[in-house]
Amino acid sequence: MNVGKVVMLVIGILLVLLGGAAAVGALILGWFFVVQRADGFITGPEGTLRTQTHALVSERLDLVTDDQSPTGLRSEDIGRLLVQATALDPASAVFVGIAPGGEVEAYLSGVAHTVVTDLRFEPFEVTYRDVPGGDTPAAPYAQQFWVASAEGTGTQQVEWDLRDGTWTVV
Repeated sequence: MNVGKVVMLVIGILLVLLGGAAAVGALILGWFFVVQRADGFITGPEGTLRTQTHALVSERLDLVTDDQSPTGLRSEDIGRLLVQATALDPASAVFVGIAPGGEVEAYLSGVAHTVVTDLRFEPFEVTYRDVPGGDTPAAPYAQQFWVASAEGTGTQQVEWDLRDGTWTVV
C-alpha cells in the first residue's frame, strides 16, 4: 500500500467520524424539536404530586456556575423553567414559588414539609421524604425572597429565567 492510499484512508475515516457526530447532533436537536411545546418549553407527561404537610418542595437545584460554563455561555442562556400547579380541590388556593435554597430552608425550619427526592416520567413515579415539624409557616406570598411566585385558586404558574446558584421550587 502506498502513502497516498494510507493518507486517503485516514482522511476518509476522519470524515466518517465527523459525519457520524453531526448525525447524532442532528438527531438530538430533532428530538428537542419534537418534544418542544408551541411556547418553547420542553415538557414531560403530567402527573400528580401529593403531600399531607404544609409544603411540597424540590430538592435543592444547583445550576451551572458561570466559571464552569463553556466560554461565552452563561447559565441564563440555558433557558426558562415553567412550573404549574393546580390544587385537587378547585376552591383551594395553591402557591408556587422559586427561591434560593437557603432561604427556603430557613423559611420551612421547624415546619412539616415534603421533599420530592426523585421524579421519573415513564412511568410517572415520585419518591418523597417527609421532614417533621410542628410549626405553622408564615404566609408564603408575604415573603420577600421569592424570585418568582404565584398564588391563588385554579392553575398557578411561574416562569423563571434559569440563573446561577442553588434554588428550591415550592
